[in-house]
Amino acid sequence: NKEKKRSLNNYEPSPIFLYDASATGKNLILSNSSKYSNYSTKDMYANTCYDSIKKVDEFYFSGFGIRPVTNNKENEIHSYIHQKKAYNNAYWNGKTLHFGDVDNRLFTGMVGEDIVAHELGHAVVDSHSDSGLSYVSQSGAINESIADIFAIIMKNSGKNISSEDIN
Repeated sequence: NKEKKRSLNNYEPSPIFLYDASATGKNLILSNSSKYSNYSTKDMYANTCYDSIKKVDEFYFSGFGIRPVTNNKENEIHSYIHQKKAYNNAYWNGKTLHFGDVDNRLFTGMVGEDIVAHELGHAVVDSHSDSGLSYVSQSGAINESIADIFAIIMKNSGKNISSEDIN
């Protein structure tokens, strides 16, 4: 019963843990886990990242009936922000998400919903595929393409786009 599985009435957010990579040790700054739910921060970059992860988690569940991360027992999403100063990149390392601090010239943000959807797209390929799409050569290109497709779907979800809109 896929429709019941995908219903947002059955949606329970994945446990999300957001750490500050610039701090010494594991500095947890935000989490929706009942164990850590009293965490809060005034760091707007962290709040934007956290909100994007929550929305993308819901997007994968409601749109596809899946959790983006299944390589750990609790389907937890562990993420690190402030990876490096002026680091215009985000990545999935096979277990955790990482977001750099942008240079604010070439890039102004690295934690938007489409970027998070792209990076968690790699987690989906890793977690939900027996295809062996390791991140090298042609299989890496296919892995990257799938992540791009998820990002575009996320970016355009909720928009009323018809075939006439596509040139």
